[in-house]
Order: sequence, then C-alpha cells, then structure tokens
Amino acid sequence: PTPILVGEAESALMGKSLNDESAISSAASSAAEAASPINDMRGTIDQRKHLVKVLTSRMIYKAIERAGG
Repeated sequence: PTPILVGEAESALMGKSLNDESAISSAASSAAEAASPINDMRGTIDQRKHLVKVLTSRMIYKAIERAGG
C-alpha cells in the first residue's frame, strides 16, 4: 500500500463550506478514481475503490468534527 496525495480531492474542498456535501462527495470520488488497488481473493478492484470513497468521506467528516465544525 502506498499513500497518495490527490490534488483533485484537495481542490474539490478548498474554499467550500464545511457542510457542502457535494464538495465532500466530489473529493471522495476523486480519491477513488486516483486509487489503483489490486484484484485478489480478498476483494475486487471495484470493491476497493468503493471502500476508498467511503473511507475518504468518513475521514473528511471526522476531520470536520474534530475541528469543531
């Protein structure tokens, strides 16, 4: 596993309100598109990309919560 920085995800969030759900969804989708997971017996590429999207959204909401937003 290699962490990656997804500029498109960052751009989707910059200058947006903390409660802009479309910006968060866009950032999560960008992260999923940028991911390049493998296909093996534990999960398919599509399943893993979906997981990237879900976990990215959760991370953003958790960061907002921790920041007091």
